[in-house]
Parts: sequence; C-alpha cells; structure tokens
Amino acid sequence: MQHFVRRSLLVQLLSVYLLFVVVVLLGGVGVNAVVEQKLRNDVQASDQALAQEIALQTNIQMTDTEEALVGLGRLAQRAGTPEAMANTFQTFQAARSDVDQVYWLDAVGIVRISCPPLPQTCNVTSGLEGVGSEFAPPTVVQQALVSTSPVFEVGIAVETTRDSGVIIAEPVRTLAGQLIGIVAASISLKELSNPLTKVIQAQRTSHRQLMISIIDSQGWLIATPDDRRILYTVLDELPGAEQALHNHTTTSSLGPGPDGQDWLFSAVPVPDVHWAVVVQRPAAEALSVVIQFQFWLLTAALLFAIGGLLFW
Repeated sequence: MQHFVRRSLLVQLLSVYLLFVVVVLLGGVGVNAVVEQKLRNDVQASDQALAQEIALQTNIQMTDTEEALVGLGRLAQRAGTPEAMANTFQTFQAARSDVDQVYWLDAVGIVRISCPPLPQTCNVTSGLEGVGSEFAPPTVVQQALVSTSPVFEVGIAVETTRDSGVIIAEPVRTLAGQLIGIVAASISLKELSNPLTKVIQAQRTSHRQLMISIIDSQGWLIATPDDRRILYTVLDELPGAEQALHNHTTTSSLGPGPDGQDWLFSAVPVPDVHWAVVVQRPAAEALSVVIQFQFWLLTAALLFAIGGLLFW
C-alpha cells in the first residue's frame, strides 16, 4: 500500500514536471516564431530599402543619360561637318564618365562616326572601328527609326566592341519630322556594376554576405559585382524577380541560394526602364540570433528530458 501511494505521488510529481516542461518549451517555440518573423521582416524591409535606393539611382542615371543624348542630338544636328560632330561627341564623352562609346548613324542605320573610349579619337573614315558597317544590335536601329524619343537595349554595339553595354539611341529629326540620323551611346555594364561592388565591399568589412543584381526586361543579368556572369539569364535563380519585372511589384521571399542553402530575396522594379534590382543574403546569417535561440531551446529540452529521467 505504501509503495502504491509512493508511486502515485511520483506519477503526480512527474506529471506536474512534464506539464511545466511542455509549457516552457511551447512558450519558447512561440517566442522563437515571433522573434524569427520580426527579424525576417526587419531584414527584408532593410533589403527592400537598399534595393529601392539602387533602383532609384539607376533610374536617375538612365533618365539623365537619355536627356543628355537628346541634347547631343541637337548639337549633332547643328554640326556642319563630320569632324565638327566628332569633336562634339568627344566633348560629350569627356563630360560623361559613364558613357563608354558614342556613334553617329545615318538614316538607314549605317555607322558614320565611331568614338571609342577616351583618350582614343573618333573615327570618321570608312573601315575604322566599324565605320561604314551596320550598327548592332539591329533592333535598336529598328526601334529608333520609328520612335520620337530615346530607345535602349542591352547588347554589344558593332562587331569591333568587346564589352557589352546599355545602348541608348536617339533619333534626330528635322522640325518637319524627317529623320536625319541617329546618335547612339553605350554605357559599359561594368560601369553600371561599380556602385553595387562598393555596397558589397562595405558589407564585407562588417562580415556580412550580400549579393546585388540588376536584371533587364529579358531576364539578363546586366549589373553584378561578378562580371563573369554578365548577360546570364538568371530569372530562375532569383525568386521574386519575375514579379518585379512583369507586375512592377516589390516582393520578398525565401528561396535556395547559390550555395543551396536558404537565402532571403528582395526584388524591386526600376520603373522607367523596366528592369529589376534584387538584393539577397543568407537566411542563416540574417537570422543568426534565432538560430542561437533555437540551439539553447533544444539544449533546454535535452536537459529537461535528462532531469525527468533522473527524477523517475
């Protein structure tokens, strides 16, 4: 009888102990979930703000270049000779560090003046640096022939150019609307990637891993610190990028990163040029506090289990 009472009391005490353990662990799980969601929201909000800032700067840069090219077209229209036009183009290049090359095309898209990066001089003689050949990519010329405003496309301008760039073409017309020619400029994609490299280097000094990508409307990677991946198709690697491009919405999501682990992705559209900026970072790094808390919670559960066994 005494043994039965003792065992019954032991069961009751163990039940109370287990109830206490369950309450503590459930509370810990609840706190973990709340903290994890709060940290994730904060990190994604921070990444979205960074992506929006980069998108705004990129949009301003492209809009400013388009407006400058419109002004260059007016100056080219007033130039009396190819040599005077070439001098105007080189002055424009000297004032615009982001502009890699400048071209003057005739009304059918043939290159008549080609200005390579400074300090090289412009070529106005047929056969030099693509002069006399058709401008590439041809879709830029086709769009410019029927457009009244600047058009742009990512690609490699003329066959002699090695580096890819954002090609902006401005049709130059008379007051009557007749096409005189096309002034085109190429912005190096490496130049477009420089601001991203600076941000990532600043993050690395704080021992943080971060990746930033700019993709165009076709899903090509056009700006990244890793210039080996320029012009890769990366839509399937960047969750949320397609929605930012086609739906023009800001998105944040969790997905597999380049190392196969979970990463946090934040995608923001670049409005006027129909591009998207994607900022991504490892989820484990962003949620390191939560992971540490989960470790201590698991340790507590193990200690509680050992205590229960010893108590029994």
